[in-house]
Amino acid sequence: MNQQLWESLLKQAIIGTENGCTLLKAEGALGQILPQLATRSSEEQFLQTLAILNQYFQSGRCPIKMQPSPLPVCDKEELPLCNTQSIFYLKTILSDSLQRNLLLLEWLRLAAYYKKRVPIELIATLLEKGKGFPTIHPYLSQCIGKRGQWLATLNSDWQYLPALKKDSVPTKFVLDKTLWEEGRIQERFALLENCRRFQPEEASELLASSWKREDVQHRKKFLDTFSIGLNLNDEPFLKTCLFDRSSQVQESAIQLLGSRSEFQFTQHWLKTLSGFITVDRKTKEPKLKINLPEKFLPEWETLGLKEKIPTNATLPGNTPEAHYKNPSHYWFYQMLKMVRPSLLVQHLTLKTIDWYYLCKKGEFKSILTLALKETVSFFKDQEFADLIIQENGKDQFFAELDHFSEMLSSSQLEKLLTQHFQAYGDKLLARLDADRYSLLRVFSYFKEEFTLEFSRIILNDFLRPILEYNKHHVYYIYEYLKPFPSLFKSDFYPETELFLKSLKPLKESASQESRQKYIDDFLNQLQFRYQMKKELSA
Repeated sequence: MNQQLWESLLKQAIIGTENGCTLLKAEGALGQILPQLATRSSEEQFLQTLAILNQYFQSGRCPIKMQPSPLPVCDKEELPLCNTQSIFYLKTILSDSLQRNLLLLEWLRLAAYYKKRVPIELIATLLEKGKGFPTIHPYLSQCIGKRGQWLATLNSDWQYLPALKKDSVPTKFVLDKTLWEEGRIQERFALLENCRRFQPEEASELLASSWKREDVQHRKKFLDTFSIGLNLNDEPFLKTCLFDRSSQVQESAIQLLGSRSEFQFTQHWLKTLSGFITVDRKTKEPKLKINLPEKFLPEWETLGLKEKIPTNATLPGNTPEAHYKNPSHYWFYQMLKMVRPSLLVQHLTLKTIDWYYLCKKGEFKSILTLALKETVSFFKDQEFADLIIQENGKDQFFAELDHFSEMLSSSQLEKLLTQHFQAYGDKLLARLDADRYSLLRVFSYFKEEFTLEFSRIILNDFLRPILEYNKHHVYYIYEYLKPFPSLFKSDFYPETELFLKSLKPLKESASQESRQKYIDDFLNQLQFRYQMKKELSA
């Protein structure tokens, strides 16, 4: 009977209710209720009949009984709890409306170093904060204690901690194809990374088997794992990615293929480029001769080169107008961007510095210099990045350093800035307006606090001239002081306080008052870090 009622209702749904609704006939309690719907409109009859049947068939059923599985017991804590004052500093950081992530990172780093544990009431807040702040993960994992690790296992959003990923880099690896097909996205990423480490020759086939079904936003992240154990077996699959509908995937494929000299892709473009680039070594200084391609070869398209200049093509602003109209210039420009610059220099048997200066001369210097700068960033070519920054002297130093800062470590940034301040410190004020924004961005790329020696250099060679300068707007002082409370070595606070008290006064009293206000704020923030470290180390 139940089946017949449902089938009748289903037929009514398919036919529609425009021409009326047939009242269902039933026995028992249903037979008494359904006729009461006769006065309703056809739409109401249909929907209310559906609701009544649903309730009728569920009436009298026993609810499903689920046997809850017991929660695992949390292990006993081993780390001591940090002291009351340290907790105060942590709560202050977490409640700050300015979201001081660097201070939070430093607090957790110090707590992990001194083997201290955060209070229970802040564990959930920190785990939630960590979802969008991967830099704190290794430190957070060490200082949330056994309770925090136990709590994180109960929430899938918090299972990002390294301590909970003990199996993500196993000593032995078995490729689980079922997990690859059916697992959650995080599990599939971890599986592919492990496959790259232990069975890289199978990773390409694994990803190729599901490539067409993968979401566009996940493809690049999958492809980025190929930097682990990259080998010749990966080349066929990577070449297919050159024609992916996502431009980011295309760029990742070129980045992987063009970074290794043993790939046929790289060898092809090196050979092709050497056919268009001739180095004349007969003169005292080498000279470049560029012979542009006359026609587009079909094989170039199979390796990712585009024949037609797209409407949004980016070429340097000082490029002659003919370069925008002549496709051969665009083909040559693309070829230069296909391989790591240091590989091209080796192939041409040139020194890095020779190629740098050759690119800055002749008819095609605008294309050569732009392609060089873009490929150095794209392939993260450290050798060329250092050269370009250092060879630009005082005028373009900060602009170039800003351009390449993301690929440099904090120690490398310190080294380059130290050399520059020592060489051009006396000329710094003359270029403040031109270099201000580039310089401030450079400091934003530091991933850890300054060394003590570099803190002194910044204070003496950089900040002192600015703080004692009477001719610029006093707001500049605020701008230049702003990054440093979180970057100075925290142990440098007592010395910094004495130094800033010895500054020459400014001529205008209003400027002097504003400067002192900014300095006091700077010192308060640095003192906060200084005291925070003292408490955590106690």
